[in-house]
This record gives sequence, C-alpha cells and structure tokens, in this order.
Amino acid sequence: MIRTVYIFYSLLGLCILLLSIPLPFNKPKLLHDIFGSGFGEFIWIGAAMIFFLTIAGILIWLIIGWIRKRRFDPVALKLGLFVTGLSVTLIALIAVTGRFGSAPERIYLVNKDRHPEEFVNPYVKFQMIDCRDISSEYGVVFISRRLTIETDYLAYAPERIDKSMTYLPGRKFGDDWYLENTGSQWDRDLFNCVARNKSPNS
Repeated sequence: MIRTVYIFYSLLGLCILLLSIPLPFNKPKLLHDIFGSGFGEFIWIGAAMIFFLTIAGILIWLIIGWIRKRRFDPVALKLGLFVTGLSVTLIALIAVTGRFGSAPERIYLVNKDRHPEEFVNPYVKFQMIDCRDISSEYGVVFISRRLTIETDYLAYAPERIDKSMTYLPGRKFGDDWYLENTGSQWDRDLFNCVARNKSPNS
C-alpha cells in the first residue's frame, strides 16, 4: 500500500513537472486541447488539492499517533517527508523556471530564429494556430485559452503593416513578435482563425 502511494505521487509529480516546465519541443496536441481550456485549470487545481489534502491527512495521522503513543508513527513520518519534499521540490522548480521570463517571452526565445514551419510550442496552456492565410495582422498566434474577452496572445506577424502597437496594450519581443490583448472585443479575423483551428477534442 505504501509503495503504491510512493509510486502514485512520483508519477503525479513527474507529470506536473513535464507539463509545467517549458521543454523546447511540441507536446501532443491533445494536451494543448485539454490544458489550453478552462477544464485544464480544474486539473491543475485538482492535482494541487491532492497534494494538500494528502499532507493534511498525514499530519493528522502523525498528531493522532503522537497523542496515543507519545511518538510519531514511522510509516506516516516517512510518507509525510516524501510527499512534503516532493511538493516543495515541484514548487521550487516551477518557480525557478518562471524566474527566467514569462511564458510568451520564453515562446519567443525558443522560436525567434526559426521559420514558422519549425515553430515549437513548449507550453500546454497555449495553442499555436496559423492565421497567415487569413490576416497579415496575426500571422502565427500562440493563444493562452479559447478566445474570450480580454484574451492575451502572442503573434508572430512579419507582414504586419502597422508595427507601432499604438492601437492595443501589449509589448514587442524583438522584430515581428507582438504580445497583445483582444481588449473588450476581438477582431473578426482572429475569431475566424481560432474557430477554424478549434480541435474536435476541445
């Protein structure tokens, strides 16, 4: 039983780590469909709750053991140290990764010297869609979730005519990379591009 718990939490921690850290290669599209949607947020919250409730349960187990026998249960102590250590390690690694720039900035850094056909999407919370045949304003778009009001997106648009970014809040990353927000309403071209690229899995 205890060995099963160790294995379960090790695999859960490994999955969270692989999904959170931006490794420079494309992950399966199904993962982007899941975690790029609102449902993906529930999965992250659920995983965090599992860790939290397990630590709380083990702490209660330790307290009860101390009250009854004036000593900590060695099994609960080992399990508590393992789960707590794993949780702290995951949080630290994810936090350290976040210190090296925001997700849009890291997407830009990975792809800045590549051609659009070679772009990679290292974050499962973003979906990469090609809008070049619909509008030169957007080019290739990395969008954080399904299109809603006030959606942030990163666009690689070398054919864009107005490169000043005076019309929308945001910032530029190097040449032709734009971090923008849809504002109170989205552009019809962007809406059509997102709708066309909507996955049947989402």
